[in-house]
Amino acid sequence: MTEQRAWQGKLRAAVRRPVTPLAVFALLAAAGMLHKSAIFDEAALLASGARYLRTGENAFNAENPPLVKAIYALPTLLLAGKGVPPLPESARYAYDMMVQVEYGNAFLYGQPHPGTVLFGCRLMCVAVACLLGWVLFTVSLRIWSRNTAVAALWIFALSPNLIAHGRLITLDTACSLAIFGTALLALRLLDRGRWVDAMWFGLALGGALLTKFTAVLLLPLTVVQVFAYVCWQRKWSVLPKRVAQFIAGGLVAILVINAMYGFAGFGSSLSSQPYRSPMVRGLQALPVIGDLPVPMPVPYIRGFDIVANNNRPGFPNIFLGKLYPKGGSWWYYYLVVMALKVPIPLLLALGFGLGTLVRRRDDWGRVAVLAIPPALMFANFSFIAYRQLGLRYILPLWPFFLLAIGSGLEVLRGHWQRPAIRAGCVSLAAWYALGTVLAHPDYLSYFNEAAGGAKRGWRYLAVSNTDWGQDLPALARWQRRMKRPSMFVLYYGSAPLAPYGVEAQEWATDPLPPFLAISVTNYYLWRDVPLVRFLRDHRVPVAYAGGSIHIYRLDQSVVEEMVQRAQIRQSPDQREGSPSPTEP
Repeated sequence: MTEQRAWQGKLRAAVRRPVTPLAVFALLAAAGMLHKSAIFDEAALLASGARYLRTGENAFNAENPPLVKAIYALPTLLLAGKGVPPLPESARYAYDMMVQVEYGNAFLYGQPHPGTVLFGCRLMCVAVACLLGWVLFTVSLRIWSRNTAVAALWIFALSPNLIAHGRLITLDTACSLAIFGTALLALRLLDRGRWVDAMWFGLALGGALLTKFTAVLLLPLTVVQVFAYVCWQRKWSVLPKRVAQFIAGGLVAILVINAMYGFAGFGSSLSSQPYRSPMVRGLQALPVIGDLPVPMPVPYIRGFDIVANNNRPGFPNIFLGKLYPKGGSWWYYYLVVMALKVPIPLLLALGFGLGTLVRRRDDWGRVAVLAIPPALMFANFSFIAYRQLGLRYILPLWPFFLLAIGSGLEVLRGHWQRPAIRAGCVSLAAWYALGTVLAHPDYLSYFNEAAGGAKRGWRYLAVSNTDWGQDLPALARWQRRMKRPSMFVLYYGSAPLAPYGVEAQEWATDPLPPFLAISVTNYYLWRDVPLVRFLRDHRVPVAYAGGSIHIYRLDQSVVEEMVQRAQIRQSPDQREGSPSPTEP
């Protein structure tokens, strides 16, 4: 009995150490990486970071600033034996993503061991995600009790959404860390009013703006934070000093950005460069603004122009089971995405936590100031930004959400002795943890129970919400188990099939293979192909490769059905334009 109690005590102590949830997060993320192919953007981002480390320029994949890409690509200095290929002129400041994909694939899959390079660089992503978790714990510890801070960190560590994106060479997790850290340092500057805090804020702001152009939202958000804080404190006399300090921080950020770009084109006017986006071209056309020297590097502005150009209306989108070829925007898009992609226990905890924050009277003003960044960012992506392409765009809200959940946990801690409270919390925690474990390693295609799980979630959302080209290794394993049968492979992604061991028969060639594998996004993109429509609507997959590829058997019944439907389409009535009730 004594030994059992001692073992239980050690287990409780281990659970309460912050290193334990971070280790669990890293283990789940790293173990899942081994089973996932490079997603659509990874090779291009990795090649861009590798080029920056070797040349100091960011002309390739310029729509993403170089800081985090270079950090992720650090292992390439040891693992990428062939270096980077020469950059064609067509790939410099390219607005076409497929040009970047081609060059990125040439870099990654031209290496002797591309899997090792990809895994090593993804480990850097996991390290950045763990740093975000540590910052969250540190901040929570200053606000709540230690038990609440550790509980919030466990929620972070078991989030399928954070695990999904924290192990990929994309900039969303790093952007979350940068925006969260900058917002916290802005609040510290407002509280303390020291010039050294202005310097730290400027360094953080510069780092955020060098992470992803989403961080540009910090500029208006900070202005709103300053005036909201002063209104709350009713200390109008300090406003001039605070404004001066934030301006000083902004100058530090400009210096940091220019240093990262080697001051390339510093002081050039907008009218001196070719731009495409309506936003930048509109500024160019202004008689005074267009000719003023800009204290930013030209490559940074050109990258922003690519982002602004790609965010204009007209790009296709998929939402609630329908393809919109000319795009679309919905104010409720991210509300729906969260309702389907976020674990239900987490949504319940978030709702309760937000409710307790609203009722806080002792420090409501500071809470309101810290709530400005997530609230306005969510509003921007819901009402202003046109491209609504996935949960990852609002991932920077997660640290703020977890702080809000901490408020609810702190309230529950005061009522922990009540059996009903304890039973409810334990049940939700078990539900949350079990859902994450069962989703392993397919976290990108995770959907909660309300959406029907990963096997039905694609009927609502696609692309980066579920299918980003990540499941070629799972398809290769299925082919090996089945003794490599011939099959059509309708793969949505940028990675080549051969490096992952996937074999495919060329589409629409004879003889008809016994199997067809299709990425779920291609249910939408290939919706006009009769065979794809028929399988989607009338057949159940015989197997699943990961969470994003469905495998169908093309048996005799499928052949006969397709022949019959082809004959109906070619009937005299059809040629005269009469609709057929059996047309798929």
